[in-house]
Amino acid sequence: MPYSIREAHRRAHAQHDPLLAPHGFFRALPSKRNSAAIEFVEEFGPLDWPVTDERPTLVLQDFWLKHLRYVSVVMLWESRDDEDKLRSAFSTLYENLDQIHRADGWQQFEDVPPALRDGWGAGVVPLYPLGSTNSSRRRHVLPWEKDELTFERWLGRTVFEELHEAAIKIFHGELNVHLVGREPRWLRMNLDHPTEPPLQLSLDGGNLWQMIWELTGLDAAQVRSWRICPDCNVFFYPRRSDQYYCRSEEQVRASKRNYASSRRQRERLSKLLAPTDDLPRLPNQREKSAMPRNKGGSDR
Repeated sequence: MPYSIREAHRRAHAQHDPLLAPHGFFRALPSKRNSAAIEFVEEFGPLDWPVTDERPTLVLQDFWLKHLRYVSVVMLWESRDDEDKLRSAFSTLYENLDQIHRADGWQQFEDVPPALRDGWGAGVVPLYPLGSTNSSRRRHVLPWEKDELTFERWLGRTVFEELHEAAIKIFHGELNVHLVGREPRWLRMNLDHPTEPPLQLSLDGGNLWQMIWELTGLDAAQVRSWRICPDCNVFFYPRRSDQYYCRSEEQVRASKRNYASSRRQRERLSKLLAPTDDLPRLPNQREKSAMPRNKGGSDR
């Protein structure tokens, strides 16, 4: 059924449920579960919109390649502030790099201009390999290739601040590469509506695959990205900046646990840093010998 992608995005934020919008539903899909892919297409339509009125064909291999690319890159953004999760996200991305490169299509090596063949062996060349830009198919050097290091050495020796910057750079590049072929234009809205803006800037053209990246960028630009509940792994839009659990009772329990942990830590530090005069003192041997003794072993 026809639907408005922007209205689905607005409703998802209003109800704090990313699964109501195509990019949130796409992110949450269990990998390579074909029944879930069919459910997504039935709900939001095919990733590549047909150019004619013919019924589109769902190619599951292509669908899951795009899903792998999207999830692998978005995980860098989601985990950018957590060092352990970010290192794991980079490892996942590297393990699947060959498939990620091909998610947006490829062409035969002999059909590629010589200037764009850099770094690829004979066979096929990805149209938009990871790290490419929206103006050229030439791939930028990925961070572990910059100093001609193996990925394992790069990941092991790179400090968190540099990993953080590399993750944002890759995510930023993906947002731009999926704007290819789209033109900005102003849309005239309902001029008589008291709360809606009369005009709205929009990107013309594009398919659902590109719209998914656009909505993801809009969330990131407005610092309104979803979070993943650490208790039940549910995707949700937080109501407040300090909300990290999808349900209030989970948030309350976490707050109590954090408070109790902080209190115990403060008590340990207080004992550790307390002056020696404030610490309980046990009588030493000298003090014991100075105590008066009864003569003759009598209590009298």
